[in-house]
Amino acid sequence: METLKAVKRYIKSNGLDTKGRKELNVLSRYYLYAYLRSELSMTYQSIGDLFNKSHDSVLKGIREHKKLIEGPNKVHYLATVSSAAVNFPLESALFITTPKSGTKMIEVSGEALKKLKIIKDSMKSTSVTYSGAVEYLIKNTIIIEKT
Repeated sequence: METLKAVKRYIKSNGLDTKGRKELNVLSRYYLYAYLRSELSMTYQSIGDLFNKSHDSVLKGIREHKKLIEGPNKVHYLATVSSAAVNFPLESALFITTPKSGTKMIEVSGEALKKLKIIKDSMKSTSVTYSGAVEYLIKNTIIIEKT
């Protein structure tokens, strides 16, 4: 129930329950439809009620999510919805933000993900220093791990 409350707050604070066709809002809705369906096992109608949308809109959005997540534009899609993905992860991913290029998503798994988490944690808890580029990269990395 706590997760559902967090999703409701996110929807309200980002205006996802209002009409609008901005790419960020549309794609964020698609992502959250899929999240609510797969992670909380909600019905299409109950998901639609949260967004002031019909169950048909939710069904279409979940289909679109699947196409986007499996298609060639996966990185663009996940980068666009990175705020929702960070708060409500459907899969493990690594996001790197840079001032010039915005958010980039890189898929990392296994040993590489474990090592990156160890480095990131060591930077928080000790006085270990790394070269400027590595330190910048690690500090501007958001790791999403699906548990």
